[in-house]
Amino acid sequence: MSAGVGRVTVLAGGGRGIGAATARLLAERGHQVAVLDAFGLEDDLYPLASEADRVALQQIPGVTTHAVDLRDTDETAGTVAEVVASHGHVDAVVALAGAVAGGARVWETEPALLEALLRANTLTAWNLAVAAVPHLLERPAQARPTYVGVGSVAGSQGLFGLGAYVVAKHAVVGLVRALAADLVGTSVTACGVAPGSTDTPMLRRTAGLYGLDDVVELAQDMQGRQPLPAGDLAEVIAFAAQTGRALHGAVLRADGGSVMADATALPLGYRVRLGATTHRCGDGRTLFGGTGTILRLRPAALAHLDTAGTVRVHDATSAALARLLLDRGLATPCWPGDAASAPPDELTVVVPVLDRPVQLERLLRSLGDHPVVVVDDGSRDAAAIRVVCRRHGAELLRHNETRGPAAARNTGLRAVTTPLVAFVDSDVVLAAESLVRLQRHLDDPRVGIVAPRVRGLVERGGALQRYEAARSSLDLGPDPALVQPHARVAYVPSAMLLARRAALGDGFDETMPVAEDVDLVWRVGRDWAVRYEPGAVVRHEHRTSARSWFARKACYGNGAALLAARHGRAVAPAVLTPWTAAVTVGLLAQRRWSPAVVTVATLAAQRGLARRLDFAEHPQRAAAELTAAGLRATLLQTASAVTRHYVPLTLALAPFSARARRAYVVAAVAGGLADHHSVRPGIDPVRYVGLRALDDLAYGLGLWQGVVQQRSIGALIPLLRRRSRGDNEHPRKGMDP
Repeated sequence: MSAGVGRVTVLAGGGRGIGAATARLLAERGHQVAVLDAFGLEDDLYPLASEADRVALQQIPGVTTHAVDLRDTDETAGTVAEVVASHGHVDAVVALAGAVAGGARVWETEPALLEALLRANTLTAWNLAVAAVPHLLERPAQARPTYVGVGSVAGSQGLFGLGAYVVAKHAVVGLVRALAADLVGTSVTACGVAPGSTDTPMLRRTAGLYGLDDVVELAQDMQGRQPLPAGDLAEVIAFAAQTGRALHGAVLRADGGSVMADATALPLGYRVRLGATTHRCGDGRTLFGGTGTILRLRPAALAHLDTAGTVRVHDATSAALARLLLDRGLATPCWPGDAASAPPDELTVVVPVLDRPVQLERLLRSLGDHPVVVVDDGSRDAAAIRVVCRRHGAELLRHNETRGPAAARNTGLRAVTTPLVAFVDSDVVLAAESLVRLQRHLDDPRVGIVAPRVRGLVERGGALQRYEAARSSLDLGPDPALVQPHARVAYVPSAMLLARRAALGDGFDETMPVAEDVDLVWRVGRDWAVRYEPGAVVRHEHRTSARSWFARKACYGNGAALLAARHGRAVAPAVLTPWTAAVTVGLLAQRRWSPAVVTVATLAAQRGLARRLDFAEHPQRAAAELTAAGLRATLLQTASAVTRHYVPLTLALAPFSARARRAYVVAAVAGGLADHHSVRPGIDPVRYVGLRALDDLAYGLGLWQGVVQQRSIGALIPLLRRRSRGDNEHPRKGMDP
């Protein structure tokens, strides 16, 4: 701070409301404040600061005012330059300019209104950044040069009838985050403030748009049920404008405890537990799991994680920790054994069916009183399906010709009017308890789809039946998981899904003859969480004749090429980092130098990981634990690549290459035995390994057939990453909510 001049702060859009309160507060604290606003400018969109507002500000010692249209890039740059010339420098700039208008739903909003609000709220903040950041970069680090973008809680939550305003304020948050990224390595801090309902002319304008006489009605979800005083927001902005790099990239929510502030908030009492595949290092604070996430918990967060790895939501810190663990795939929801749940209401069950009246009868008998929509996808005996539906009071819709399961489900979805919908295949046996267990996941407002464990209807019989009972493609194992590409559970099948109607959009892609369920799950997963809940079990009639079984496995592989065209790298058959790539090459090369390559690469990876984990109490031990887990995953991935995804190539080379033969045999036997030990099926290891090899062969043949049909090798290209995903990129960030 320069002697005799004080800290110089520019408030763009500071003519009234929160801006005027901030100008007054900063001036009282010795700042030199330059207020930029459109004093006296007429605008049909929104009442702007007046000449009277300007006169009032000029009475405050230390405040100067400048009339400027902040939507004009050149005019803004010229005015900022004048302030710098007058004061010698500028230490902080605050983008406060904004306007609110609307009243119509998004599809009824005129494009001109969206453009006007983007100019008033977003372009003004952008212009200030363009004009001021070069001057801020000239200031030394001890001056704490800062850019503050003032948005709104509307930037992270929807407001009815104010879609254009929400978009414009959301863009302000994006600008702050973009600036923060661009300013890494400099002395300038970029941060934001997101006010809630504040007693200003803008809030009174908003109340008018909703037809309300009193702004108090807009604050009924806040602590005290009153709008925040503008002076309270001035304190937050003043704090942000002079704190420095501790706030870099942050957007401070000043919402008065609004219960609507976070639409993804977990309810009080919600519990999560570290997942079965989440590794907790010996220091108790370092977690590894998900899709390669490394997370360090700081003491404030660690205090909420008990010895069993459970977090119970009871305050803001525990809620933030639980949300973080869920979103990173490190924890899953859990409930006490005596937790009572009511059967889901406002639910419609959609059942696609094709020539299975007996199975349909069995299913409808188990569904209770829920509304059911049955879609007959062109059954040959339509009368039999009609009789079953009439007997159980189910609504029946019919396709005159077979259009496929995706189209049948979509036809049913369009008939659904309830918030929840369950898709259940006709050859599934469903217990009412399963719906209850699945519905509990929807207490988390981020969850859009939840799926049960799908087990075989018959678990005994011949070798193939027992193999399918243990390792069906529909059975994703005994451990709950967040569903996402390249995770342990990368998809859930549509044999049974419970979903929010709002999460499904237009539903299934009817152009996909196979893998349409994976496509839907991945599309929904971009905006919602998709969860797998094995505590809810449904039974399915698996294919157990050798011909149909092999054909179905090949069909699943065929769908990978279709998914690659839509989801790119999400369907990659392997994920490789430099370390795992070196290990994989060393293993497959089978040369004298292979053990040395694997050893050196692993030791180098462990050493690098230890450097990134220097915050841990025992970084070498933590790195060794994580490296061992990564090495095991790499071995399994390599075996799968040889016997499954690239099996046509492996077998094509086998007659000419002893290494290819050895690689295939070792991978098939070792991988099969490891899998046998894991799933413990009711079948001896020899037959299990053989059937697993056939399973992988069928999938691999179908995969390569799909690649040829689609004329694209996208489904065969590994995904290359510089290192594991997650906070290991910046391990010092940690978690201290």
